[in-house]
Amino acid sequence: MAQNDINDDETVGFENEEEKIIQYLIRGTNELDVVPIVGMGGQGKTTIAKKVYDNKRVLYHFDVQAWCSISQTYNQSELLQEIFSRVTGSKNKGYQDDDVLVDALADKLRKSLMRKRYLIVLDDMWDGMAWDDLRFSFPDVGNRSRIIVTTRLEEVAKQVKYHTDPYSLPFLPLDESCKLLQYKVFQQEGCPPELRDVSLEIAEKCKGLPLVIILVAGIIKRNKMEASWWHKIKKSLLSYLGESDGYSLTTMQLSYDNLPDYLKPCLLYMGMFSEDARIPVSKLLSLWIAECFVQNIECAEDYLMDLISSNVVMVSKREYDGKVKYCQVHDVVLHFCLEKSREEKFMLAVKGDFQPSDWKENRVSFSFSNRNLIHQCSKLISKFASLGSKTRTPFCQDLISLITTNQGGFSDWNFFRKVSETRILKVLDLSSHRVPSLSSGTFQRLIHLSTSQFIQKSSIFIHDHICLNQKL
Repeated sequence: MAQNDINDDETVGFENEEEKIIQYLIRGTNELDVVPIVGMGGQGKTTIAKKVYDNKRVLYHFDVQAWCSISQTYNQSELLQEIFSRVTGSKNKGYQDDDVLVDALADKLRKSLMRKRYLIVLDDMWDGMAWDDLRFSFPDVGNRSRIIVTTRLEEVAKQVKYHTDPYSLPFLPLDESCKLLQYKVFQQEGCPPELRDVSLEIAEKCKGLPLVIILVAGIIKRNKMEASWWHKIKKSLLSYLGESDGYSLTTMQLSYDNLPDYLKPCLLYMGMFSEDARIPVSKLLSLWIAECFVQNIECAEDYLMDLISSNVVMVSKREYDGKVKYCQVHDVVLHFCLEKSREEKFMLAVKGDFQPSDWKENRVSFSFSNRNLIHQCSKLISKFASLGSKTRTPFCQDLISLITTNQGGFSDWNFFRKVSETRILKVLDLSSHRVPSLSSGTFQRLIHLSTSQFIQKSSIFIHDHICLNQKL
């Protein structure tokens, strides 16, 4: 659940839409109202919501604001905790029992909003159940509080509606599309006159989808002053996009094909993280090094900046000195990484039960949104192990990376015993787990382990070695 500090450069377009939505927020009924924004993936729903959220008139109008991304696999207590933390300014309380948290947090959030005029943004809602899980925490005391919900699904928009009809976000007109493309390629430099015609032709092919425009700009700016390069990209767009409706994903394929080979595994590795995850850059770079995608931290930082420059990775938050602290990817980019990883047998992301007989990848990421995370992970690893015993080829002999995301409870020793069977494991990230105690003997059999992280009681234990095997 990312707070609203992504895309730290200027946004272009949607000026008329921004003003319409601002009027929905500051005028109209005194009762609590929901403003649903509907649009397809990559159309700019989050962008317009961000512009409205950061508008000075909106900031002045509301007492408190909170931004929360929902994602397809959400955790109710984490959502409530996220919104409560934004509203009150308090820190997350971390690992707690969901049974205790949900009712208590819902009540605390409702009480904290009771005497305030609030604006809540619930970004990227996929399921009406998420609204049912949250709506009773938003009190209506007749002070013009508002909630913005962005969604791809019209049925979700209709379900969350109170007074305001769902707002269907239009596609960017051609002039704004061209303006966005030129800005993303040249920033403040301005587009040279000799490239304006071809930039307009390329913008027209992007069909008014901001994400497509941004991805194309990321390809173009590698050779931005060469007219022949612009025409080559225009020709590529014709062959990639054709008449298909899946412009964002097909453009993502074009972006991927134009990445240097050494950056491709780094991008695909983003699929190891859950949807809407704000990824700590220090952790990501350490994982890349442990995987031997890159040799040192300086080179890893350069790789990340190349991916950001290509517009396939977004800056989520910066340090005071300007360095990137957190990054994330658009859900379209994440979907592409998952599909491409499956196609190339690069990585498997597990979000629920599945048949281990389908498992052929040597990198696995477990991501669950409910309180049974540890049980489900242990159960699935047991399935892997039992599969290996039947085939006489242990699943773990080829496993290189094992990562879990989302918060969980205490892990038992049986879980670690099974993990210790993964003889060539190089990356073990169980930082979503808590364990009573561990000793160095736990890792004794993992002779290739480069990095591991997990929660030991109230602290994070980090185990690091140098990369021992460059060929794995």
